[in-house]
Amino acid sequence: MGARVHRHLSFTSEQHPPGPLAGQLLRMFMCQIIERDPHLPDGWHPVGGSGFDPSDLPSLGQMLQYAYGTGSAGPFALVYGYSLSAQIHPIEVVFVNGDILQDDVADSVFALLSPHDTFPCELRAFAQDGRILCRYSLSRSD
Repeated sequence: MGARVHRHLSFTSEQHPPGPLAGQLLRMFMCQIIERDPHLPDGWHPVGGSGFDPSDLPSLGQMLQYAYGTGSAGPFALVYGYSLSAQIHPIEVVFVNGDILQDDVADSVFALLSPHDTFPCELRAFAQDGRILCRYSLSRSD
């Protein structure tokens, strides 16, 4: 299983029949989950993904913009997003099953994927010296 994170994606909305967003330029921060499949010409098969509007302004003092959830096409849990602070280096996610995964922030972007039937419950961001800069509780109701 692999994960791709697209930092920013802009596209023009097409609605049939035309609706209020038709023709508007929309911005999304998106993540796509793909699985290796040797039977396909390009060798990959999309199994999930999501996105959010990066224009939603974070609250004052918030250091991360992020999204999270679980897969409907298979057992996985995902947390992805981007850093709003240059102080953040690694990101860590604790999952309900006890797994703890860590990712370095590269170009302000991070993605953590658990290939298990679990759910992310806590997101933590660390400074380069190992101090926790911020911590967010993640719940199934968000």
